[in-house]
Amino acid sequence: MTSNSYTIFDFFLNFTNQFADSFLYAYILQIILIGYMYNCAGSGRYWKILLSGSIFGMIGAVIENSGTAWLKTIDKNSKHHLSKAYYCYFLAEIGWIITEFSIPYLNLIKLNTLTQTKLKKFVNYTIMMLFSLFSCSRLCIGYLRLSNHCLYNEAIYHAHGVAFGITAIADGSLSVLIFIELNKSAKKTKEKDGETFNLLISFKKSSLFILFIVDLMSVILAILSIFISDSPFGQGVNKLMKPFHALKSNFLLILAIDAFIFKMRASVDGSYVVSRYLQKQTKLHSNHINTLDEIANKKCKSLYSLHSTNSNSSISDINYYMGSSEIVNNMVTNSTSFHSSASSSTLNELPQRAYLKGKRSLTNRGEIDKSNSPFLGSPVSISSITPLNCSYNGNLIKSNSPNKTNRKNNKIVHSKHFSEYNFMKNIS
Repeated sequence: MTSNSYTIFDFFLNFTNQFADSFLYAYILQIILIGYMYNCAGSGRYWKILLSGSIFGMIGAVIENSGTAWLKTIDKNSKHHLSKAYYCYFLAEIGWIITEFSIPYLNLIKLNTLTQTKLKKFVNYTIMMLFSLFSCSRLCIGYLRLSNHCLYNEAIYHAHGVAFGITAIADGSLSVLIFIELNKSAKKTKEKDGETFNLLISFKKSSLFILFIVDLMSVILAILSIFISDSPFGQGVNKLMKPFHALKSNFLLILAIDAFIFKMRASVDGSYVVSRYLQKQTKLHSNHINTLDEIANKKCKSLYSLHSTNSNSSISDINYYMGSSEIVNNMVTNSTSFHSSASSSTLNELPQRAYLKGKRSLTNRGEIDKSNSPFLGSPVSISSITPLNCSYNGNLIKSNSPNKTNRKNNKIVHSKHFSEYNFMKNIS
């Protein structure tokens, strides 16, 4: 290679080495952004793990850089191997353990919502074992820093390679299982609807692509850390891994932004779908009420003639049949006079006959499309198929009569009428 090639290559390595200065800044920026997104739209265990991981990451970065600043200022004129600043490096490992292994735990939360019980237990035990190994490797790094009185050397880099390898295995295995489960469910849904399923396009559009990038960086860090040494080649590899190490410090921020975008997109799409649904149902309900008004007007004269002795109660029944909430509560002052004015058999038969007749006429004319309403089991709404005598009994229960025996009888009559209504509804 020529001297110009060496110069360009050295410039590239020196440029990548400058990413090491962003470690403290990256964790501080991460906690600010994740905290803001959590305050705006965060909820559930997933967001709590993101917030907790970013907090412990900032704590680890602050403690580690505080130890470095301690060595450069307070103990710069004393013997470094006697300084207590190296204990900061060991304490910082607690923060690194939680923040780095929170990513596999986030993938575990996603997988637990998709897998079966047997596979879920096996995966949980495996992740617990990997977490124990990762914690031991990080504590070993802290001990090496404390005993060797330095932040990085060849042995510490190799220990980092072991730790990165454990997280890469955990992240990679969970991501593969998540991809398999989502692929199965998506493929079944597509084939059921008669659509073709493109695996590559589905992978690019899903959040699994972000998980794949995160897992790939962990694998690269694990491999490069093994080749770091005091040789020129090893020092070049050390500089080359700095960008990947810097990006690893913001893995939680990447996942948080992905989750935030997904939640905002789902909120916007959901609001649009709900608004369209409500507009459609409002239109259907308006057309249905107009049809019920026509039916009610045809029955008004017969209802008024039958219950002329108790006109107020007739008005209450018609309002209830039409779905109106303006029902007079003090229509019947005495249950005995009410039962003497009209027989219960007459009150039961007429509304049901009116309902059946109205239903047949509406079906024949095709004025209401049953398929247009996802929540109506018949062309007639819930309020329309309710027997008219139910409003009588409701008024009796609401009456101001202090007689407990009358109230008990009203409840019995109400249950009897309601059972008769259900029977007529089933046979119709």
